[in-house]
Amino acid sequence: MAKRTRANRLASVLEDAGCFGAQHCQPLHAVRYCETCSTVWDRDYNAARNILYCFLYERAFAERPRPFKRV
Repeated sequence: MAKRTRANRLASVLEDAGCFGAQHCQPLHAVRYCETCSTVWDRDYNAARNILYCFLYERAFAERPRPFKRV
């Protein structure tokens, strides 16, 4: 069985809670919307924020932020 990422586990939990409707096929770079809690996730926007955060943190502290370190 393939190792599931944190994002995949979160999506599974939200899907089990009735979020995301019955959509099974979505584009790779989808904007996801939860009809239950009205939350919107844009993968490209979130990725850009994470890249900027990592850059600024590494520039200031000369190491990667803890959430982005490999174990």
